[in-house]
Amino acid sequence: MTQEIRWFDKNAYEAKRYWEERLSAIIERATSAASVTQGSGTGPRLIKTIEIGKETTRIVRNITGGSPLLEYAFFIAAFYTGFRGTDVITYSIAGIPSTSSRDSEQILPTVVEINPSIEAEQLLYNLLEQLREAYNHQQVDLSRIINDVWDRDQRLDEVVIRHTGLHRVEAMKELQPVITIETIDEGYRVHLDCYVGHPDRFRMQSSLELLSYISTQFAEYPHIQLGELHVAHDTESLELLRMGTGQMIAPTHHTSLVARFEEQVRNTPDLIAISSEQGDLTYREFAEQVRYLAHILLHQGIKEGDRVGILAERTVDTLVAIWAIGYVGATYVPIEVEYPIERQNYMLQRSGAKLVLAREGELSMNLDIPVSSVHLNQKVYLKSDISSTQQSDSSCYVIFTSGTTGLPKLVKGRVGDVMNLCQWYISACGLGVGSRVMLAIPMGFDASVKNIFAPLLCGATIVLPGGFLAEAGAMLDQIAHYRVTHLNCVPALFYSWVNADEDNRYSRLTSLSTVILGGEKLRPEPLAEWAKQTNGHCRIFNVYGPTECTSVSVACEVSLEDISSLREVPIGRPIDNKRIYVLDEQRRLCRTGFPGEIYIGGTGIAEYDAVDSEQSTTLFPDPFSKGGWMYKTGDLAVWRKDSSKEHLYFLGRKDRQWKINGHRINPEEIEACIRRHPAVRLCVAVQLKEGREGNEKWVVYLQLKPGLHMNRAELREFAAKWLPAPMIPAFAVLCKEIPLTVHGKIDMRALPQPSEGDRITLHPFRLPQSDMEKSIAGIWTDVLGVEKVGLDDHFFELGGHSLHLVQAALAIRKQLDVHIEAADILAYPTVRRLSNYVGPSEEKDQSKAELEAATRAANRKKLWEQRRRKETK
Repeated sequence: MTQEIRWFDKNAYEAKRYWEERLSAIIERATSAASVTQGSGTGPRLIKTIEIGKETTRIVRNITGGSPLLEYAFFIAAFYTGFRGTDVITYSIAGIPSTSSRDSEQILPTVVEINPSIEAEQLLYNLLEQLREAYNHQQVDLSRIINDVWDRDQRLDEVVIRHTGLHRVEAMKELQPVITIETIDEGYRVHLDCYVGHPDRFRMQSSLELLSYISTQFAEYPHIQLGELHVAHDTESLELLRMGTGQMIAPTHHTSLVARFEEQVRNTPDLIAISSEQGDLTYREFAEQVRYLAHILLHQGIKEGDRVGILAERTVDTLVAIWAIGYVGATYVPIEVEYPIERQNYMLQRSGAKLVLAREGELSMNLDIPVSSVHLNQKVYLKSDISSTQQSDSSCYVIFTSGTTGLPKLVKGRVGDVMNLCQWYISACGLGVGSRVMLAIPMGFDASVKNIFAPLLCGATIVLPGGFLAEAGAMLDQIAHYRVTHLNCVPALFYSWVNADEDNRYSRLTSLSTVILGGEKLRPEPLAEWAKQTNGHCRIFNVYGPTECTSVSVACEVSLEDISSLREVPIGRPIDNKRIYVLDEQRRLCRTGFPGEIYIGGTGIAEYDAVDSEQSTTLFPDPFSKGGWMYKTGDLAVWRKDSSKEHLYFLGRKDRQWKINGHRINPEEIEACIRRHPAVRLCVAVQLKEGREGNEKWVVYLQLKPGLHMNRAELREFAAKWLPAPMIPAFAVLCKEIPLTVHGKIDMRALPQPSEGDRITLHPFRLPQSDMEKSIAGIWTDVLGVEKVGLDDHFFELGGHSLHLVQAALAIRKQLDVHIEAADILAYPTVRRLSNYVGPSEEKDQSKAELEAATRAANRKKLWEQRRRKETK
């Protein structure tokens, strides 16, 4: 019995139990932190050293009494307070004491909770206690325990902090950042060693420079709450405010958009205002059509302050309607045609629209308010003038975006704010006489606003492309045909056009002088070869701004060097009359290199309705500008200084909101829709990246009510009555219970990965049979990033979107050597139907084949005009 007990190490057993319990709590908090660093990386090293001054050293040593462990805890607390700001943070790293009996080094994780209400002294005591416990329980191999309780390829350690009086200081075996606190006679010398490509390198360096400043505050004011600490010197604060303030320019002398447009019409009546498939309209002709419709609106009772809905399509009629609504001092409410009827009705009713303008072909739609045709006869004009009542403080538009309340969010834009946006657009991007601006953004998106108004305020031409924006070949032909000079769209769309023109050495893009990209994070890789080919001839702008702040708030002209070197692209500096702040949780300025949340002040902060429940959590008085307001975006960013210039870099979202091809999507809206189903008790919507980059899909995890059932096809039909296509879930996972953490929050780590059986489809799975069917299914599998594609699976039900259409059509042309357009997949959206369309047909005679080809071409044209309406499915 005595021999059996010898091998049992009680200390090791207790240490194992300690870490199993401790690590579960640490891992839960670590994986929920937005700033967890993925891997360490490799490359050249950044070495930085600072010295703690004699006076600070004297104060610190007086407090710590020369105890290396207390000194160590003190500097960890000071470093992480600067490194993290005042967020509640998960973990820091303790090193290995030199007195350890272990032969090899290991890293002991500890939790540093940077809570704004906690006092500096209490933070120090909490950390000291954790360090003592960690060292008393290091008799086990932590890596094995971590592997047992955590199956993700992610690190717990982000920075290893060591003290020469306490730890071994030989080179670390891994390449994670290391901070070494060295004791010298005069005080302390602190070294930072990390690789130059580390995503937190700016923040670590800045925190190191701040270490002495925060240490002094800790030492002199032990009872100061962390939320009251100064994290920026006064001179730094002034510099941050300077960086975040756009050029302050006086407003234009014009009283409204209409007034400036009328002046432009008088100055350049015979210049081309609109170019489209229907021909050209001069400024005089376009103005006459606008006045004509304005008279009709007045006759129908529309007056100043009213709201008028538009079933917005990319047509001359829509442009005329928008300007005519402005002429009578009313507000236009664009409604995307492909939205479900229930969603359209909600948006119109929520906006208070008194009338809906639509083309004659749309008049049969089942809307709940009066609908009027916008059919215009270009040869018949009313000669009488109309006196516009539009003013700079008038409401210009009401646009809906995805909200966190579960319903689309209403945002109002003022005329004066739109004029400020247009003035920046004209000035910064070089718009003027001779400019030709392609309207390549859906009319229901806020990014369309500057392209609808700005060109017609400066003598430029608006180009309305025909067909399907995602059909790269057709769009490239039109860019060349219309000699487009200015293009504004989402990056993913432009990537597809650049890729499609690569074989032609980008010959159809040579007319472009300016490209403005926004709506999602800009990646340099897809543009590198094209940018090199243009040799700087085409200017590239990266723009950022939420709908609530009148579209663009920050912009950066991206250099050819930035694109060619594949460096991360900044979003830049604030535009005219805008203020940009990067603030911490206490709404204090974050230093250069320190991430925080973007707040936007100055001109362009949107109006809210009194019933908007988000207003109290997103709109605040601006503490840096007397009488101003600032909008809390929920976006994370950091100021960085590169080559003596400061730029703002976008880091992502603070919440679960996503941008997919320019569509802003809040998962709360998906969850609210699904929860309305009578069988659903709980719903969690999660973004899933499937396959190659760009194949983002939504997964919903459902807990049904007891005794109730629901199949996935029914769920899709239910969701499609309310949600637009980019928000419809691709997978539905049924759970007996939604897993929760010990704190009662949804445990995202415990949610299972969806399987192919969880995919939402309306058809039973059937394997492709013929060679053509198998080839098409294989291409769809690659493009859509799915495991398998059935014979009757619908392209869009598999998560496809417009850009996937282009990719699939291009792959089919190359691999199968058949002529096919993206619109063909739109018309024949299953493997079976598409295979029948493109496959060989030896039994058909020539005349019948020609007749069918003509019929199919007509069907494609109709589908282009309907823009993926439900009847195409």
